[in-house]
Amino acid sequence: MFKSIQTADLYVQLVFDGLNLFIPQQDVLSVEIMADLEYTQTTMGAIGWFGQHGHGQNSPVFCLSEDLLLLTELPRNREFFILLKPRHEGELPVGITCDQVEDLNVRYEHLYIQDLPTIMHTKENPVSKLLIYKEQVACICTGIDLVQHIVRLTEEFTHASESMS
Repeated sequence: MFKSIQTADLYVQLVFDGLNLFIPQQDVLSVEIMADLEYTQTTMGAIGWFGQHGHGQNSPVFCLSEDLLLLTELPRNREFFILLKPRHEGELPVGITCDQVEDLNVRYEHLYIQDLPTIMHTKENPVSKLLIYKEQVACICTGIDLVQHIVRLTEEFTHASESMS
């Protein structure tokens, strides 16, 4: 007899700069390889664009540090990027680079998700939950929260760039 798979149990694990970040699989549009990225630094902090041979529209792709801050230079070990579903109809998907990516069923892996302690909640932090994975603390956030975080970072980046001009 087959057990039904609950979509709430399915996550995409991203690894970059030592950070394990889990995002619900339903929030991820696709996983892509870096060879499909058009490297063009932008004034908003993206490291490039993905689109013409993918989804038919150019989506910005960002590179984050383990502190979830924008990196304007692509580290050598980044091999993949994911496209997160847009927040609203008509918006573009947003890409995030990573060293590794893997689909996981947290129930099957016997992983137990815990809410982020109240003291760790901040307006700037997209992380909402934690879990222990392979003896390390991993962070969980929704795709929408991560996209909103990136939008906030791009606004700061754009403002800082304009101030320097």
